[in-house]
Amino acid sequence: MLKNPDMAALSDAFILADSHKLVWAAVCLVSGCVLHESLSPSVLTIIIVVIGLCCGPSALRRQLTLCFCLFAVIAGLISSEAEIRRADHIMLAEPVTAELSGIVQTKIVRSSERLSLTLKDISSSEPRLAALHKVRFSIAADALSVLPGDKVRARVRLFPLSPPAFAGRPDYARNQFLSGLSATGFAYQAGLAEAQADKSWSMRLNRWRHQFAADLNAYMGPPYGGLAAALLVGVRDHIPAPVYDSFRASGLAHLLAISGLHMGLFCLSVLMVIRAGFACFPRLCQRWSPRRFAAVMALLCGFFYLLISGGPVSAIRAFVMAMIILLAVLADRPALTLRNLALAAFCLLLVSPSFVYAAGFQLSFVASFAIIAGLEIISTHSPANRVLHYVFFVLLTSALAGMVTIPFIAYHFGQFTL
Repeated sequence: MLKNPDMAALSDAFILADSHKLVWAAVCLVSGCVLHESLSPSVLTIIIVVIGLCCGPSALRRQLTLCFCLFAVIAGLISSEAEIRRADHIMLAEPVTAELSGIVQTKIVRSSERLSLTLKDISSSEPRLAALHKVRFSIAADALSVLPGDKVRARVRLFPLSPPAFAGRPDYARNQFLSGLSATGFAYQAGLAEAQADKSWSMRLNRWRHQFAADLNAYMGPPYGGLAAALLVGVRDHIPAPVYDSFRASGLAHLLAISGLHMGLFCLSVLMVIRAGFACFPRLCQRWSPRRFAAVMALLCGFFYLLISGGPVSAIRAFVMAMIILLAVLADRPALTLRNLALAAFCLLLVSPSFVYAAGFQLSFVASFAIIAGLEIISTHSPANRVLHYVFFVLLTSALAGMVTIPFIAYHFGQFTL
């Protein structure tokens, strides 16, 4: 029976069975996101139209890979422009000193002496502050005891978002703008105006995270309670400064941020425990598919872990990657492939293209790419002995992940550890 060539071409366009094609399409998507920053709106429109016109002849000539890559560039440009328009809000133009009140959205202890608060729903008698979307300021840690959702009144000194110190440095002001911030500064004094003023489910969850971290630290004692809270709910406020500095100096500070390592271990543990439980009851294995049921439960548990972690970029990336891997298990497809990594990049960047500038996104994807690529080397050049195979796997993947992330660590943090 002859296959319809049009249907076959359409199938190839959507499936893209060759993983390298999808990887290059992901690279084109990243290029579109990065290219958007240097384009004016008029030039952006012209480029989208030109690339769109190129996609038509490419599709007609059955050059589907080229067509898909061009479409990925357009998707990166359009999604970046859409994100900028979604984040359109008033920015502070000059330094201002005034009183304001707002609801605490995030609370971070930057060190043992300073507390950083991000306020939303700003109200102030100063018109320039009343129109702002969100502000962030620091204050002495012992001057105020609040939780997310509380309403705070403070006298602050606010400044416009700072551009990069010099060309080539990360543009943190852009990331702050896209996150909704309008100004940053410090507070002379602050006080609690109303406890738990925001009772939305997201704020209640954020409040519970901080309360749980404080209770865990009180129960286990520092530094163990602070480390446990960082790994369980993503709150690093209770880690003593000397301990955190030791992690940073040794190059292990990334272990304190919930990322692929933590999400992978958690989901894999759920998967293994459920499959081991099924092995104890053979009759259940005849009625249910242990692998599929375990994959679904691991996916649900991973989503719960994402919620209680606060949803940082590294955790979102890890969950999307874990979700794609578990869906591959459900579909009886290879799980750990470059194609799945590229799909995870597509899912994240189409929703929030600014992730491409985040240190967590860059480090996570570069390290994951190196590890997955290293698996191909291991599969062909690994020793036959199982013990040597494991040692070779650990050493090679650690070396690859460390080497490829050094330039990104040096760029974002100004230092790296060998």
